[in-house]
Amino acid sequence: MTLLLSDAKNPQGHLILSSGCDGQKRLQTAKFTLLIILKAVLTILLTTLLMTKLTVAGTQAGYTQQDGKAELPSRLVILQYHHVSHRLARSTSLTFNEFYQHLELITQLNAEISDIAGALQRIKQQPNGLFFVAITFDDASTSLLDQAIPELQRRGWPYTLFVNTAAVEQQHRHTMSWQQIRQLKNRGAVIANHSHSHKHLVQQADWQADITYAQQQLKKYIYPNEPIPKLFSYPFGEYNRDIATYLNRHQWLAVGQHSGAVGINSDRVSLPRFPVSGRFAHLKSLRNKLLTLPFPATDNAQAIEHESGIINFTVTLDTPLPSDFNLQQLSCFHSEKGAITAKTSATTITVSELTPFKSRRGKINCTRPHHRFRQHYYWFSQLFINVRCHESHCPVE
Repeated sequence: MTLLLSDAKNPQGHLILSSGCDGQKRLQTAKFTLLIILKAVLTILLTTLLMTKLTVAGTQAGYTQQDGKAELPSRLVILQYHHVSHRLARSTSLTFNEFYQHLELITQLNAEISDIAGALQRIKQQPNGLFFVAITFDDASTSLLDQAIPELQRRGWPYTLFVNTAAVEQQHRHTMSWQQIRQLKNRGAVIANHSHSHKHLVQQADWQADITYAQQQLKKYIYPNEPIPKLFSYPFGEYNRDIATYLNRHQWLAVGQHSGAVGINSDRVSLPRFPVSGRFAHLKSLRNKLLTLPFPATDNAQAIEHESGIINFTVTLDTPLPSDFNLQQLSCFHSEKGAITAKTSATTITVSELTPFKSRRGKINCTRPHHRFRQHYYWFSQLFINVRCHESHCPVE
């Protein structure tokens, strides 16, 4: 048996491999290399096919139709990332390839990339037809410096880095230094407050001091000669009425980790934000989130703390409701039990007689499709915090 291969030592001829041991090894190497190449080509083809399908779906949803854009309510979809790495915990990470595909999908859906405060200001000025996406990172992971942030800078896209200052001071592993964070700020990043301790603030007596100290550190190291943003990311997405009231009184904006799009009437200190790492990193899941619309509720997403007993809550709807909005196709879901029944009236949605969540954080999400662009859903998310639970487990009843 012989195999003819081009050879650099004989560019005008061929190298003839015999069927001996040396030839067999080279043949196996060639086969292995060919398999790697075929696998890479297949991956590229599948990714291209998926992105093409998502582009068509985005067009059908109305993003590339000017008449559709004008009809939909103005909204901001905030995305939450932590690490962009294949080495760190999957639950809060995604690979750079996944992150890059996220950016490509955002581009194909014709979203305008904005910082949070800027998007909210524009939405107030124009209540219909605007579509913004804000990219945020919690915890200032050094993994972002490898490829993710350089890619955002290459595109000229703004982003927000939420910093828990104790991790920086104590030089935690995988956490940026003040110098690295300052360099990102000088290149256009918004650097904002993620608390000092990164503890469960709802159970901390000194939560106000924790927030204040972090803001002082950011002022000292990042914003010494200019105004510092009053923008906060709740650790673990947890907050209560006391914390939210304090931030609102002092003119802050604050983001959580409950689902939904931000609209003109969204509560400025309980802005919804979608986690999109780990099991939420898939493109189909991201696309559904990017297509969400702000739910018309005046008191949306005030977190509810509970310990035991039956859970009841009521959502008050905006009046007047959008002309396309009715409650006939409303669906509500419990994060542990699946579909649940909600009672509705002309101005309220009520969920009652639910047992406590078994995990520390639970959500009830309610959605309703847009009457014309059926791939767009109005999306409401109610956060529940079981304060009897630790982060990893709850006491056995």
